[in-house]
Amino acid sequence: MIFFGIKTVAAALDRTKVIYRNATYIIAAAAQSLGHSPLALAINKESIRRARCKDREIAANEIQASFDPNCPLTVHWDGKMLPALTTNELFDRLAVLVSGDGTMKLLGVPKLPYGNGQA
Repeated sequence: MIFFGIKTVAAALDRTKVIYRNATYIIAAAAQSLGHSPLALAINKESIRRARCKDREIAANEIQASFDPNCPLTVHWDGKMLPALTTNELFDRLAVLVSGDGTMKLLGVPKLPYGNGQA
C-alpha cells in the first residue's frame, strides 16, 4: 500500500484545493505511473481524507512545538473579508498574529459574527 502521508503530496492537494474525490483520481494515476496497480491499493476518498487530516495535524503540532514565546511579543490584528472554506460566501474574519525577537506567528483567523468593529 502506498503511504498517502507524504507531506509534499498532501500539501500540494491542500494548496490547490483539490477535493477528496478528485484526489483519488490523481493518486491513482500517480500510483499507476510509478508502476503500481491502483486496484491493489486502498485508494478511496475516505482514506485520502484521513491521511490529509493526519498530515495537517502533524504539521500543526510541529508548528506549535517550535514556537517558544519566551520573549516580549506584540499582538497584531486586522479584519478582512475572506471566503468560507466550503462555500463562496464571504465572511468577516480577524487575523491575529504575534511578533517579537525576529519571529512572527499566526495565532488564528476566526470568523466574526458582525463586521461593525464591536465584535
